[in-house]
Amino acid sequence: MFRHQSLSATFYNDKWTRWIIQTSRSMDDLSDLIKKTGIDSVDEDHDVMIQAVLKFNDLLDHIDAEGLSMGIIEELQKLLKDFHCHAEQHFLQEERIIAKYEIDGLAQHKAQHQLFLKHLKQYSHSILSGKFQILHGLKLFILEWWIDHINNMDFKTFCSGNWSTTILKEARVWEDVCELIRKMRVEVIDKGHKKLTKYILEICRLVEQQNAGQIAETDPLFEKTLQKMRDFAEQHFIREEQIIAKYKLKNLEDQQYNHQFLLACFDAYIEDLQEKRLVLDESFKSTLLELWISHINDVDYQTFCTDNWIEHIVAQAKEWEDLSELICHVGVEIVDQQHQQITEYLLEMNEFIDYYQKYKTQDSEILQKLGELFQRLYYSVVVHFQREEKIMQENDVSRFYEHQQQHQLFLELLLQYREELISEKIVPTQKLKSSLLNEWISHINGIDQGTVFSHQK
Repeated sequence: MFRHQSLSATFYNDKWTRWIIQTSRSMDDLSDLIKKTGIDSVDEDHDVMIQAVLKFNDLLDHIDAEGLSMGIIEELQKLLKDFHCHAEQHFLQEERIIAKYEIDGLAQHKAQHQLFLKHLKQYSHSILSGKFQILHGLKLFILEWWIDHINNMDFKTFCSGNWSTTILKEARVWEDVCELIRKMRVEVIDKGHKKLTKYILEICRLVEQQNAGQIAETDPLFEKTLQKMRDFAEQHFIREEQIIAKYKLKNLEDQQYNHQFLLACFDAYIEDLQEKRLVLDESFKSTLLELWISHINDVDYQTFCTDNWIEHIVAQAKEWEDLSELICHVGVEIVDQQHQQITEYLLEMNEFIDYYQKYKTQDSEILQKLGELFQRLYYSVVVHFQREEKIMQENDVSRFYEHQQQHQLFLELLLQYREELISEKIVPTQKLKSSLLNEWISHINGIDQGTVFSHQK
C-alpha cells in the first residue's frame, strides 16, 4: 500500500500545515494553503477535487458517529468511483495543456498521475473487500497528496510566469493564448478582452509578414490596425469604468490610471509608426501582447473576478437588474431563463429574511413562507439541473462529472438550510441570505460559463 515518503519532506515537516489538512471541513479552511496557478481551468478543477475530498471527510465523520451501513458503504463506493473518474479527466486536461504549450515536465506529471490513480484504485479494492479500517488512511492520502501535488508540481509547471514568455513569442491566434488569459466571468468584460487580444494578434501577424518580406513596413494596414486597436481599447476602458462605478467595485482609480497608461502607449506606437521610429520586430510583438495580458491578469482580475465582488453586490441586491450585468449568459436560452428565474426566487427569499431581521419577529407565518419558498426553489433547481445535464449528455460535454458533483453539492446545501430552518436550528440571518445566492452566482459564472456551455457560444 502507498506510503507518504514520496511526498515533499518540507510539506510534512510543517506540523501546523498537516494539522490544518487533517481537520479541514470546508474550502475556507484550506484557502490560504492551496496555491493558484493562474490557469483558470486548472485552478477550478483543483477546487472541485478538494471539495470532493472534503465530502469524503464528512462521510467518514458520519461513519465514526453512526457506524457503517449498507447505504453508507454504497455511497462510499460511488464517491470513490466518481473521484477516480474526475481525477483521470483532470489529469488528462493538465497533460493536454502541457503538451499543447510544450511546457517542461510532461513525463513527470504523467508518472505522478498514474501513481496516484494506481494507489487510489488499490485503496478502493481494499474497501470493496471489506477492509474498512484503512478509511482514515485513505482520507489522509488523498487530501495530503492532492495539496502537495498542487503546491509543488502543478504550481511549478502551470504558474504562467514560468512559461508564458515563450508562448507569447509564438502566438498567432486566440487559441494560442486563451489558457493564459484569466476570465473575469463578467460577459461584456471577457468579450472585450478577447476582441482586443485578437486585434493585437493581428498586429503580431502583420509584423511577421513584414519581417518575412511579404508586406512593406510602410503598408497602411499597420497604422489602420493599430488605430482600430487603440479606438476599441478606449471604448472598452470606458465600459469597464462605468461598470466599476455603477456597482461600486474596487480599484477605480487604479483602473483609470492603467487605462490612461495603456492608451498613452498605444498613441506612442501610432506616432512612432507615422514618424518611422517604430521598430517592428519580435520584441515589439511580444512586448505589446505581454503588456495587455498582464493588465488583464493583474489589474482587471483584482476588480472583476467574481470572488472579489460577490459578497458586496449580493448583500445589496433587491432585484434581477441589480445583478444581471454581472451574471454570465451561457448562450442557451432555456438555461439562461432558468438562471434568471432561480436568481429571482433567491432574491424573493432574501426579502423575507430582511423582514425577519428588521422586526426580529418569531412570526410562524414568515417561517412558513420561507419554507414554501425553499420548496419551490428546490424543485426549480432540480428541474434546471436535470435540463443542464441532459444538454451536456446530448452534446457529449467533457467534465460532466465535475458539473454533476457541483449540482449535488448545491442541492445538499439547499436541503440542509431548509431542514435547519424548519426545525429552528438556524434563524434567517444575513449569512443565510448571502450564502445561497453567492454559491448560485459562483456556479453560473464559474462552472456553467467556464467549463460546460462555452462551446455553445
